[in-house]
Amino acid sequence: MDFWIQTGSPETVDISDVVDDIDGAMRQMYPDDTERMILSWNGLPVSLVYSEDVQVLVDDIVIMLETLAEGTEERVHVYWGPSAFQVEWWITRQGEDLTIDSRWYSLDWGPADLLNQRSRLVVPEAVFRREWLKVLRRVVDDITARAVEMEGTLVFDRARALLAAGNLPPASAEQAARGARALPSEGETVAFRAGGESGAVLWRPDADIARLFIGHEVLVAELLGVPSVIGCAAGDADATIDIPALLAFCTRALARYGRTGQGVERSLTVGFLATALELLRRAGHDVPPTDPAEQRAAWSALRDQHAAQMPR
Repeated sequence: MDFWIQTGSPETVDISDVVDDIDGAMRQMYPDDTERMILSWNGLPVSLVYSEDVQVLVDDIVIMLETLAEGTEERVHVYWGPSAFQVEWWITRQGEDLTIDSRWYSLDWGPADLLNQRSRLVVPEAVFRREWLKVLRRVVDDITARAVEMEGTLVFDRARALLAAGNLPPASAEQAARGARALPSEGETVAFRAGGESGAVLWRPDADIARLFIGHEVLVAELLGVPSVIGCAAGDADATIDIPALLAFCTRALARYGRTGQGVERSLTVGFLATALELLRRAGHDVPPTDPAEQRAAWSALRDQHAAQMPR
């Protein structure tokens, strides 16, 4: 393959203090002498240090992938700024491929002269996005595993959203041409069915609402450190819910909600949890026990409010 990234298994350490943002987390979490990230460009390797180089790249990775996901036909310009990786890329979409013209200025660990001789790269867009998502997955998983506290989580949350979108079903041919990754198009509906023999329809929302709910579920699952409970088959208008897994998911999510002191986290998850609890009720389960007990009645009331807006 002409383009690939090896994220490896870099060592991480605990961080006792609250850091400013994802950059600060990476600077402190990854030792300087741990395993490096390797980027292969037209068969030529470039080595990057997680604590120094990759932590500078991560903002630009997020912006680049967000821009490509918008399906723009305009040329995308990326300037990679670490002192050990000063490079410019001009990315053009051509059908299902990306053509990347590059200029390599300064590299601490890579053959800049040879890279400039092989400055043009043609790579399938799906491959290009997949390789960079591996980097975001490595960073997000490591920060989550070390339970790093950050004051600013904007880039971290955007990275998680990109990873969540990467788990959604493939787009239609028209949407794929625009670089989108989505469920059925606007105006159609998605049937959320219970897994198992019954396959009963629990909810049939518009595609946009289904997309929002599935993306939110993936993010909350990552936050809780549990697998996603929703399965979507490519090209299918159904989403299957693993009911036993949903019960465990809701139990764990409610417990976290009850003990967290993060007001923003609570406000971002309360509506999603009410929807998930209504799906659980329609599958035959009540609200899981909560502490204090009064919260169970509050969740039941909020769930009932959402139920009226969830057609099936």
